[in-house]
Amino acid sequence: IVGTPRFVNPVLAVTRADKDLSSLIYDGLMALGKDGVLVPNVAESVTVSEDGLTYNVILKDSVTFHDGTPLTAADVAFTFSRIQDPLLTSPLRANFDGVKIEEVGEHEINFILPEAYSPFIENLTFGILPQHIWKDAGTEEFPFSQYNSEPIGSGPFHIEEIMRNGSGIPETYILKRNTTYHLGAPKIETFELHFFPTEEKLADAFK
Repeated sequence: IVGTPRFVNPVLAVTRADKDLSSLIYDGLMALGKDGVLVPNVAESVTVSEDGLTYNVILKDSVTFHDGTPLTAADVAFTFSRIQDPLLTSPLRANFDGVKIEEVGEHEINFILPEAYSPFIENLTFGILPQHIWKDAGTEEFPFSQYNSEPIGSGPFHIEEIMRNGSGIPETYILKRNTTYHLGAPKIETFELHFFPTEEKLADAFK
């Protein structure tokens, strides 16, 4: 991949390097299925109210982060609060303009829209951060946390090893399949992602 991972964090990811890694390490409430149609992922179900303003989400109770901590509605609400923080300037913030979140229970939340918007459910693919890892990182510390480069998610792969150059910049990430993944362990055992500063250097390495 051309680029350097800097924000392997679904709230901040902008570059291809960050997004590719984030998609393997983090899971969202919804995900694209095999045929390109949205299907529940971390969510057990999503129900829309008759007026189209409230999206009720029931979470699976079997999802855990890579460190074994259960994923709950509090983690979703925390991630949502980080997306909406204007000082973090998340690229996802515009998708949730005016939207409010309500924790109903440990595994249930409501997204409340200011007006009906049928494609809203497509926004629920954002990766969910573990609150227990990130809660002490204030707005100023958030972009500089070590967990932006050494992330812990609930996705199908977890970080096994990071290889850095002499300047400490990551050049290779080795990911291993998450054997406790809630959808079953991936059939691919290892992903090895190599990062290059330019297309020329990538082509040279390929040769």
